Amino acid sequence: MPNYKLTLDLLKLSGPLLVPSLNRSNKKPLNDIKLIKKEFNNEIAAIINMKIKEDKPSTVLLISD
Repeated sequence: MPNYKLTLDLLKLSGPLLVPSLNRSNKKPLNDIKLIKKEFNNEIAAIINMKIKEDKPSTVLLISD
């Protein structure tokens, strides 16, 4: 759960969002707005440019029986 007012306000308006770390598979996460725009060009609907403290990408886990 994010702890950023802007993100929490957005979630109140939109409901749950599915948002991965901003990186291509097997590549470093991007955190520079210019690099993000260059890499993803027209593939994403919106970019909220804000500083974050966390610099580690998320991890997706498969849990099954």
